[in-house]
This record gives sequence, structure tokens and C-alpha cells, in this order.
Amino acid sequence: MIEITTYRFCINSNKDLIFHIYTKSIDNYQFNKEVRMFKKILIAFDGSDHSRRAARVAGDMARVQPTSELVLVCVLEPMPAGLGKPYIDNLITEKTREGEILLQQARELIGKDVEVNSELLFGPPAESIMNVATSQNCELIVMGTLGVGGLKGLLVGSQIQKVINLSTVPVLAVK
Repeated sequence: MIEITTYRFCINSNKDLIFHIYTKSIDNYQFNKEVRMFKKILIAFDGSDHSRRAARVAGDMARVQPTSELVLVCVLEPMPAGLGKPYIDNLITEKTREGEILLQQARELIGKDVEVNSELLFGPPAESIMNVATSQNCELIVMGTLGVGGLKGLLVGSQIQKVINLSTVPVLAVK
């Protein structure tokens, strides 16, 4: 017997995000089960248009399921090796300030009525995102499909492919 499994997302009367799993066989089309969705959602934010849309989507998802928690992650480039004082201290201060601005922008896009825990990290983006997703037991990762513009955008935008390949949880790519 050949079976095809399909998934349908919807919101129930309690405003819980639900997905239905259906199995279609040659003989019939029957409802299998209903599963409550995504208690903990990680949103990766870099300030790009795609990540701004992803932040709005993650906020909407968390609002329709009030028990959801968002983990907001902003990953900045690692500090270059070999810089001495006071240059490294100034760079750390500047990059931290830029990261805090990005986190604030993301919080505004997500909305005020959603619980958000934020992390500002320095390092390789995909690996950093996956470390947080694993340590925080996130059930979904939401990212924009493209990162910031230019050559840097090509490199950062490729991070979603790395996350998809590394992830053991669903990854929602937002255009």
C-alpha cells in the first residue's frame, strides 16, 4: 500500500497554532492526528529586509499561540585577531552597540505582546544560531532567505542553507 503524508497548518478556536497530519492511501483519505505547534521559536535577525519580514512572521506565530516564547538571535562577525588595546575595546563597544540596535529593531517588528529573550553573539552565524537553538531547545528556526546586501550579503545569505543542513528542527525561510 502506498501512503502519502501531508501537513496543514491552521489556528484552532483557542488560537493555538495547529497542524494536521493526513495520510492518503489508495483506499481512503483519513485524519490521523493533531499536534500543538512550536512552544519555542528562534528568530535569526541581521537587519536585512528578509530578516525584518521573518521577525514579523515569528511575532505573528507567537501571538496566535500565546504560550510560545521567542528567542531572538543576532550574530555579528567575530572580532579580528591581532588587534591590540585600545582598538579591540573600541571595536567591541561599537559592534555591541550596533548589535543592540539590531535587537531593538527586531523587538519592535515582533511586537510588544510577545515574550522575547535576546542573545547577541559574535561568531560564525550558522553555527552560532544552531548552538542557541540546541541549548534553548527551540522547536522552530525562522530566518530570512537573504542576509544583508553586497558581497557580505551573499556570504550571510548562504547561512540559511547551512542552518537547514545542520538543523534537526524545522526551519522556516521567509522571503
